[in-house]
Amino acid sequence: MIAKEFITDKEIIADCCWAISYNSDAKKGKIEVLINSGIIPKIVSYITDDYLSLVVPCVRILGNVSTGTASQTEEIIKCGGVNQLYETLGNSKKTVRR
Repeated sequence: MIAKEFITDKEIIADCCWAISYNSDAKKGKIEVLINSGIIPKIVSYITDDYLSLVVPCVRILGNVSTGTASQTEEIIKCGGVNQLYETLGNSKKTVRR
C-alpha cells in the first residue's frame, strides 16, 4: 500500500492554487475536470485562511468555477462556499475583498 503524503507548506499550496486558477479561467471543460477531482471542498476551506497568498488564488478559482454551468456553481454552494466567500467581505485586505 502506498501512503499518501500531504503538502502542508502554504507557499507551495498557494503556488498550486495559482496554477489551478490559471488553468480553470474561462474553460468550461477544465472546470468540470476540476470539480471531478474533488478539490473544491479543499479550495473552499482555504478561503478563510490567515495566509493571504493562499486566499487570493482560492477566491479566484471559485470565481472561475462560478462562471461555468449552474450545476458547476452548485458545487461551490454544496461545499459551503457562499458562507466562506461572505466572510471574505470583512477581510482587512482590499485584495481579498475585491
